Amino acid sequence: MWEISKTIEKCRGSTNGSRYKNQYRGLNFRLHKIVFVVRNRKYFLGFLCVLLVGCINSAPPNLSIRTERPVVLFWCDYPHILKNMNYYTTHVWVQQPDSGNYTGPEWSQDYFLSRSITPLKWVGGRIFAREKDVEELVKIWCTPAMNGFVGIGIDEFGMLTPRLSAKLGKALEQAKATCPELIIATWHSGPLTKKQANYYVEGADLVMLESYFSGRSFYRWLLPRNIRVARNAGIIYKTVVALGINDQDSRATGRGFWNWANTPEELERQMLWIRRLAPDMPGIAFFAPRASKPMLIKADRLAAEIFTTRKTENQ
Repeated sequence: MWEISKTIEKCRGSTNGSRYKNQYRGLNFRLHKIVFVVRNRKYFLGFLCVLLVGCINSAPPNLSIRTERPVVLFWCDYPHILKNMNYYTTHVWVQQPDSGNYTGPEWSQDYFLSRSITPLKWVGGRIFAREKDVEELVKIWCTPAMNGFVGIGIDEFGMLTPRLSAKLGKALEQAKATCPELIIATWHSGPLTKKQANYYVEGADLVMLESYFSGRSFYRWLLPRNIRVARNAGIIYKTVVALGINDQDSRATGRGFWNWANTPEELERQMLWIRRLAPDMPGIAFFAPRASKPMLIKADRLAAEIFTTRKTENQ
């Protein structure tokens, strides 16, 4: 480098002789070229580093879409036509080892279990509130477990005096403690109180809030309040709304009590409203013992479309 500087000075100091001038010009051009390459290589390497870091930081993560199957429960007469139902009550039967050639209704428990459906045997609730004590209620509700049933649907809770409600609640907690493997679902009608919700915390695996209405009555009823109570009690994750469908019931005429969600439009409106009101609910239930097949199929399809949860997660 010292030799290059000496040559430059020599060329600059010489005013005569084109050889030194041409040498100076060529050397000066080569020096600028060297500096340009060195500087730009430094910048280029820096640019590559920045680009690489940016690409690493901005690269999309490895994501997966996880679909959570909603709770879809039916009380109906045609379970074999439903594709998305995963809970069923009430015509469930178990063949006992000592029953010989027992023949009953075609919907055996094994039929549902083979389709990944949880069957719930019907058991009474409120109808026994006055005449049975806590121990008797526990026995009634746990007997199906001893007979081979995997779950029960207690019909029903609510609309009782505080004393009777407390009796049912204590029996529910004891039944679950006695038969922890038994799936216990409860139908609840009327207002849901804080005390009743607290019994469901330990005593129930699934709570169905009954709401059998149509038109404006559906939205004015206690449903928003009941949902708030369930959410505050910490049971919203296992609570669903039960809608009524009875379009084949002769009493379902006009605007009377028996006129429930009996048209596809009314059914979809109610389901969408519930989804907006309580997106943290895990699904939907249908009390539809007098529903037509087209309405059952419609309800089953809408349940999957409206209540299926899709979550994006990092793998």
